[in-house]
Amino acid sequence: KKEAANQVADKQAKLERETRQARKEVEKAAPEVAAKITPAESEMRRAEDELRDAQTQKAAEQQQQAAERLKEAVKELDEKIAAGEKGEDAAKKLDEAAK
Repeated sequence: KKEAANQVADKQAKLERETRQARKEVEKAAPEVAAKITPAESEMRRAEDELRDAQTQKAAEQQQQAAERLKEAVKELDEKIAAGEKGEDAAKKLDEAAK
């Protein structure tokens, strides 16, 4: 069980890194949206820690919170793009990280 939890934690860590990279891309075009992504990164790191401790329920809660924040950021970025602001590539990267 611990080994499986560590494997899932490794995947969680990879997602957090991808999210961080997406945030850096978003910062260039929409810093106010990027600021909303930072808490999701923290929640993803906490989820990783919980997974490593085999606390799957707590990890799932952190993952859910992170996913909700990312979805909100994607929505806001999509609205900015629709309004003609920069950030299309950043939105794609963020959307990929949110999946």
